[in-house]
Amino acid sequence: MKGTGSSPGARNGEAGRHPVRIVTGLASVILTLGVLTFIVCRLDFRALGQALAGAQYGYVGLLLLTTAGVWIIGALQWRFVLGPVKRVEPVRLVAAQLIGALAHGLIPLPVGGLVRAYVVARREQVSLSAVLATTATDRLVDGFAFLGLLGVVLGFAELPPATTAVQAALRTAGWTSLALYGALGVLLVAVGTHSTRGAIVVEVAVGWVARQRARRAAEAYVQFCQGLRLPGRWRDRLLLVLCAVAKKAVIPFQVYWIARAFGLELPWTAYAFQVVVLGFLLVLASPLGIRGTYQAGMIVALGFYGVAKELALAIALVVEVVAHGAAMLLGLVFLWREGLTRDELRALSARWRRAPTEA
Repeated sequence: MKGTGSSPGARNGEAGRHPVRIVTGLASVILTLGVLTFIVCRLDFRALGQALAGAQYGYVGLLLLTTAGVWIIGALQWRFVLGPVKRVEPVRLVAAQLIGALAHGLIPLPVGGLVRAYVVARREQVSLSAVLATTATDRLVDGFAFLGLLGVVLGFAELPPATTAVQAALRTAGWTSLALYGALGVLLVAVGTHSTRGAIVVEVAVGWVARQRARRAAEAYVQFCQGLRLPGRWRDRLLLVLCAVAKKAVIPFQVYWIARAFGLELPWTAYAFQVVVLGFLLVLASPLGIRGTYQAGMIVALGFYGVAKELALAIALVVEVVAHGAAMLLGLVFLWREGLTRDELRALSARWRRAPTEA
């Protein structure tokens, strides 16, 4: 007769997850404290207050318009990826994105992608796993665009003053990124046109190095192709890439407008450079839920151009409070309109926590 209790395997899985959660939580707290210490160390709070008091807040309206543009472009980008599953109106995708941003802001875990996928799957009555696969592809396209931006900025743009060794290292990183960008582009084209032949090529190539792993590598390649949700028409794929590039081109204007609000004049490359620096830091910090990374990254990036710590922090605070505050406020509105409950969000958070150990 079957027992009603959990199986030993399940209990062992639960027991194995707790140490991981504890270590991850401690690492998040320690790193967050380190970031906050970096921010407040030798910070002139009086100068910070004076900078905030003297800003021209009329530029906040332009920041909001730019932020709305980022949301709309992001929704159009996701719509092209989501097309093979179901055609969804962009306004509904904007709502899902904002609810995901709200969840990410309230829960110190990167659950935004899962939440926005759940919102679309729930409303459109489609498979959650299928929609979740499109969010993974959407992030892949974003990463692809970021890699291109990284290569252009570090490889060709005028870099901030630094030592010869630092300049050379940044240039090398830029050219390497462009090479990877081109290689990934070829890979995506191959996946879209010759997925079956690609598995054969992977099996042969891996077989030269490790024959016993060749078959498994080919199977992993096939699973990757099946999970990669790309539009069927090349026209839509081109528009997808253009959306990703346009979003990366618009994002620097968020900081540009607020820099103008503080009377700061910087070369245009400074705004692209801060996007690259912040992008790196946020990718590293997001999995652990480290707070304060945006402000610390802004201090580091603008510090290369001689911007005082207090002024850089003031810019970061205004951009984050306005842009993220607007996203979370609208996220609450859409959350209410969608009828999502707190229990559903908690269940999604619990599902995200279990996901790494359920595979």
